[in-house]
Amino acid sequence: LEVVYNPLDTTWQFLYTPDTENFGQVTVTLNTLDAGVDGIFATTDDLAIDRTFSITVAPLNDEPTLDAIASVDLNEDDPEQTVDLAGITPQPSNELEDLRVTYRLGGTTSVAFAAGANLPGESITIGGTVFTFVDSALIPSPAVTEIAVGAGDSTQAVAAKAAVVINALLPGTPVAATANFITTALSVAVSSTVRFAVLADSAIIDILPIDYMSRATTGAFRYTPVADAFGHVTVTINVLDAGVDGIFDNTDDLFVEQTFTVTVTPDNDLPTVTVPPDQTVEESGEQSVPLTGITAGPDNELEDLRITYTLDDTISIAFARGDHMVGETLTIRGVTFTYINAATTTPGLNDIAVNAQDPTQTIAVKTATAINARLAATVAVASNNTITVAAAANPTASSTDRFAMMTAASIVSGLEVVYNPLDTTWQFLYTPDTENFGQVTVTLNTLDAGVDGIFGNTDDLSVLTPFSITVVPQNDLPTMNLIPAQFTQEEDIQQVVALS
Repeated sequence: LEVVYNPLDTTWQFLYTPDTENFGQVTVTLNTLDAGVDGIFATTDDLAIDRTFSITVAPLNDEPTLDAIASVDLNEDDPEQTVDLAGITPQPSNELEDLRVTYRLGGTTSVAFAAGANLPGESITIGGTVFTFVDSALIPSPAVTEIAVGAGDSTQAVAAKAAVVINALLPGTPVAATANFITTALSVAVSSTVRFAVLADSAIIDILPIDYMSRATTGAFRYTPVADAFGHVTVTINVLDAGVDGIFDNTDDLFVEQTFTVTVTPDNDLPTVTVPPDQTVEESGEQSVPLTGITAGPDNELEDLRITYTLDDTISIAFARGDHMVGETLTIRGVTFTYINAATTTPGLNDIAVNAQDPTQTIAVKTATAINARLAATVAVASNNTITVAAAANPTASSTDRFAMMTAASIVSGLEVVYNPLDTTWQFLYTPDTENFGQVTVTLNTLDAGVDGIFGNTDDLSVLTPFSITVVPQNDLPTMNLIPAQFTQEEDIQQVVALS
């Protein structure tokens, strides 16, 4: 406060400055004093007058405050996340209005890509402009709307190349590449849902509560990454005050915003395939087993798949009837088992007691039971008139007339997986042998190419699905050579006809 004047002037100035934060009404009294007749101040003839007036400083609403928020990098399927909100005030302390904290997503879209080998001929439309993927080996000088990719390009390389081409043509750098996807606020359309995955920001994070009590200086924004989703999301936190009148949604309300990003990096999920049912067939022609439920995992995983198979190295052993087995031996894992007559002999630890009239199927069951009990493990599996053991068990038998040993490779052949990478149903083919029988185990290995879309990298995942094929024995006609007509004379001695 200051009075500015020239003693000879009749108009002076009173100066004051309202505070930048405070407001209200003050009273100012101006005292005008003269020097009296003698012209000397502070003598008895001085006279004065007072003039009083008020100054009202009207309040103006100030913007509330909110500290900056750091961006966040997450992995797919991470649990609920909490973002601490700090520095929340109506600013300054004499502003007493309530505060309201809200959020909004940026409305962006993330687009994931298949590997380069699968993209030529496909297209993506960004903001109404169509960009076409071409083979870089065939088109070394692409047009401005062509995205040249190579057969060996990973999904990450494809995303980076797409961003470069799009940003070169469209104004304002509208696309950002991260991992195997790009993100943009422009409209998006794609030519294929098996070569592209389109994820809106609301499909990447959800369950978005804000924990805040009005006028508190801190709060929390919570969100949960959507299961199996990934991409880039922009989040804006808004702090709104109720203005001077203390009523929300009037014209004197002010707000402050802080923006941060959430980047969810993709993880590879296991591929899926339905376990085929165990197969039981006769000694017949080629067989086909449908392989169903084949996917790379969630719909947004675009990598190729491969299915290979292994035929377990096993041996199936067939048996003669009970009365032919007594006295024979079978050695499994170095332990020799002896077949004994159940009617006349008490079995020992390594004996297999059989009855004379036991059919071959019963012999197989008794043999498997005895072996598994003695070795304290499921070493042998009985099926029809055979048992099946691993070749590593090194089975040996005392007679080729009473035992028949058949390898897995001699029981089935022509094994093949037939498929189209884009189908969810494939075929496994095999042909049972016309003479051999028994049970074999086939294990299918379903392998995906991982997030990068390239087979043979560390992010590939696979799932194993074993199933059995039991080739049921069929009784074949016995054989005998033709017998020539016999001629003899009356009263000849006994004749012999050779049978072969």
